[in-house]
Amino acid sequence: MSQRTTFLFTTRRAITVMMLCLSIPIVATAQTITLEVGIGATKGLNDPYLANYIVKAYEFIVGSIGIVAAVMIMFNGFRWVTAGGNSEAITVAKGGVTNAIIGLLIALMSYVLLNTINPALVGYAELEQSTIEFREPVTTSTAAMLSGEISDDPTLISYMTSEEGLPSDLKPYLENQASEPHITQTTFDALSSALKLLRDNAEYQGMKLVIASANRSLDTQERLWACYQSKETTGSCPGGACGTCNQAAKPGKSRHGYGNALDISWKNTGGGKYVTTTGYASSSWHDSCMVSQSGSNCTTNLRNSVIALNTMMQSAGFSRICIEWWHHQIGGSSDSLCSPGQYK
Repeated sequence: MSQRTTFLFTTRRAITVMMLCLSIPIVATAQTITLEVGIGATKGLNDPYLANYIVKAYEFIVGSIGIVAAVMIMFNGFRWVTAGGNSEAITVAKGGVTNAIIGLLIALMSYVLLNTINPALVGYAELEQSTIEFREPVTTSTAAMLSGEISDDPTLISYMTSEEGLPSDLKPYLENQASEPHITQTTFDALSSALKLLRDNAEYQGMKLVIASANRSLDTQERLWACYQSKETTGSCPGGACGTCNQAAKPGKSRHGYGNALDISWKNTGGGKYVTTTGYASSSWHDSCMVSQSGSNCTTNLRNSVIALNTMMQSAGFSRICIEWWHHQIGGSSDSLCSPGQYK
């Protein structure tokens, strides 16, 4: 096979492949990608019209073919003029000009074909750049970088420090087990109200609140979510750091991350009317005792103690999600909240 024939065959094959690729219909529309895990207060991630980039790439290729064809025509024309009567050189030059013209015609025909099929395939559309907008974190804690609704008072304070924490006369009524004892001012005020009820109401004398969890970092919520998903997938809890694999919100969706939720039980420190509920904060116990009113660890005294705790916390300004008797929060969707006595 001659050099000219090889070049012509290769050129035609390449252009044919290009036309087949470019003849695939392209829908030039934008996509909005919603982030599952919030980062600050993100807005949608706007896809920058990928189809338009393909159109631009096609236009660049066609333009490049036109330029290359023009250069090849001029180059081979020059070779033809300077062949000096050499028939072999003239033949090669003619072949180069012919191949360039054929390539140019095929490129132009592809444009006409695609434009006939759908003008949008070769039409001009201004490209847009994608952007992600970030809002400054509401606190220096990574737990504050959340998506969705933000607390009315985004400043997290510690209820354990002497500077901004609880008054000394309320501290005896609280036992903190939370590793991150930070909450919003609104939650702090509701907690203070609950502790005042323990201090001042004879109904609750001898009882002490126990906080197992307050503010949570995204890392902590991710671990709890992974544990819950593992239990849902395999049917068993891996234990260890997963504890009882209670139901958990997706990272960035828990109100613990806002500083607007507390996991609270209480204990009888002596002479109290109600029994200790600490140690029963699990989904399995909640479902068996508070919902089905059955189970070996389910007693009337325990149920009444949980209901009394929920009643007091509601009086202090907290809401409670139905599926966790120990989870008390400020605000939230009414669809998932229950009054004392409701547990499903």
